[in-house]
Amino acid sequence: MFKQLTKDELKTFTSYKPNNNAESKLYIRDDTILKLLLHDLNTKDRRNTILTLDELNHKSIPTNIEPITYKSRIGYTSTFYRTHQTLDKFIYDRTFSIEDRKKLISLIARLFEYLKLKEFLFKDIHQENFIYDGQDLKIVDLDSGTFKSNISKKDYQEFEESLIQIDNRLSRLFLRIMFGKYTDRLLYSNSDKFTESQKEYLLHANDRLGGPYNPESEINSFDKENIRKLLNLK
Repeated sequence: MFKQLTKDELKTFTSYKPNNNAESKLYIRDDTILKLLLHDLNTKDRRNTILTLDELNHKSIPTNIEPITYKSRIGYTSTFYRTHQTLDKFIYDRTFSIEDRKKLISLIARLFEYLKLKEFLFKDIHQENFIYDGQDLKIVDLDSGTFKSNISKKDYQEFEESLIQIDNRLSRLFLRIMFGKYTDRLLYSNSDKFTESQKEYLLHANDRLGGPYNPESEINSFDKENIRKLLNLK
């Protein structure tokens, strides 16, 4: 059930990150963050998702999720992780070691293994939708996902196809985590091949979710052309 938020209660929150995306606005109060979606997103599907988010119980999922309505808008409150930052802070930090990057990849992979087990579809995979403090990972914007139980049977095939899309998007994210800024430099450098340590990175990401490369294939096939395809670059 949605809790009705009053105007006076909203005033107890402070606007967070004024340049929010076009779909929502964020507010914080102490250790609580409030996300309010814009009017157009007050749909049956989004309402069903928000109402069932408490069925997810994983260490990388924010706690204390409570559905909220404010006038004609819907949203939810959850725990605000003040010390966490989006993945950009870590991906592009040269001091973020190989082992630390592997650890982050493993945390994300285990989270999505859990979501797959719960039949929760989350396709909005990019580095801004994860926050991290060097040890603890949290996923955000879960309201953009959906449980299989919330969709009609005629859409089941699309649901299964979306699982493949998720693996591909995770692989692209893993590549960014592994190589950071060097990813772009590699794509446009004179060298067509990776160093041994870079190959190790790519294999680790590949093995976590079993795609899109065949781990049995020759490692030297991981060249710039394949990476361009992986990142959907031309």
